[in-house]
Amino acid sequence: MAVKLELYRVFHEVARMGNISAAAQNLFISQSAVSQSIKQLEEQLQVRLFSRSTKGVKLTGEGRMAWPNTSRTRWVCWRAARRRSRRRAACKPASWSSGRATR
Repeated sequence: MAVKLELYRVFHEVARMGNISAAAQNLFISQSAVSQSIKQLEEQLQVRLFSRSTKGVKLTGEGRMAWPNTSRTRWVCWRAARRRSRRRAACKPASWSSGRATR
């Protein structure tokens, strides 16, 4: 089962904020998109990650177990992307203008 990393990013932010509206603001997406992403992730994983109330959301037992894994996954992906961009920058050919090399 392949789960999109974007769903983990949304899960992580909702768990961090404890509120779907606040997470939506931080992610620059609509509140309904956040809710749909969480629902999709819960369906794919076949677990309920949050208990919802009028005051916000709280992680369930399964959600608390998933939290450290999503944090680590996000960190690993960020680090890989950073390495990839460094390699690309190092491989860019230098351009010459006014007698000196620039990148």
